[in-house]
Amino acid sequence: MPSGPRPDPPFRSIKLVFNGHLSDRTWANVMWLHANGDGVITVSDLEALAGDAGDPLRHSLHAVAVQRLAARDDTGRSVG
Repeated sequence: MPSGPRPDPPFRSIKLVFNGHLSDRTWANVMWLHANGDGVITVSDLEALAGDAGDPLRHSLHAVAVQRLAARDDTGRSVG
């Protein structure tokens, strides 16, 4: 790992970070995107992008959490 400060990301880079907890673990998913074009990127555009990107991720994680809950016995211990 190089020493010193990290350089700024390229112009028009968008960093999406999703994080949370799944059972007793914390997780983070970081995605770097590049915005094409030369127009102004508004806050509402970024909020819509985060929602559009986050919804499929949220649904996938919910499915994993439901499967994980189904694999626990009535005392909360993992089975299988």
